[in-house]
Amino acid sequence: VDLSQVTFIASLGIRMLLGAARGLSVKGARLVMFGATPPVMEIIETTALSDIIPVFGSEEDAVAAVSA
Repeated sequence: VDLSQVTFIASLGIRMLLGAARGLSVKGARLVMFGATPPVMEIIETTALSDIIPVFGSEEDAVAAVSA
């Protein structure tokens, strides 16, 4: 998920991402995020979302993580 244009993420967005991650996990796939701005990254870390959905600095790193 490209977060580079996201300026804020609320509880509804967090729930949506968690639901998508869980749904993919059941099918043996992974959801990853990349490009989070500092304010969004702060929210992700505060809610411990990054413990469930990995966050990468670049699209290349994110693609490499799900391709491995």
